[in-house]
Amino acid sequence: MERRQVTSTRIITAPLDGAEAAQFLGLARATLRNWRSRGVGPSYRKHGGKVLYPLAGLEAWSAAQQRPAPPPPVQRPRPSLI
Repeated sequence: MERRQVTSTRIITAPLDGAEAAQFLGLARATLRNWRSRGVGPSYRKHGGKVLYPLAGLEAWSAAQQRPAPPPPVQRPRPSLI
């Protein structure tokens, strides 16, 4: 079985296996497995028992997880002790 390195300089068109998908998302492979069993996380396909993640699906799922940055804290003036 060929092992592929996932890097930002390589254009990947084939679906990624669980290890590659986890590396792409910065997650543990076990996290993806757990999410899959709970019906959450990125979409995947099964081909004869092999779980594959289409790159477009990983990118779409990742983009959907984006949250706005929290507002900066309010600076309150300190009361004078005089």
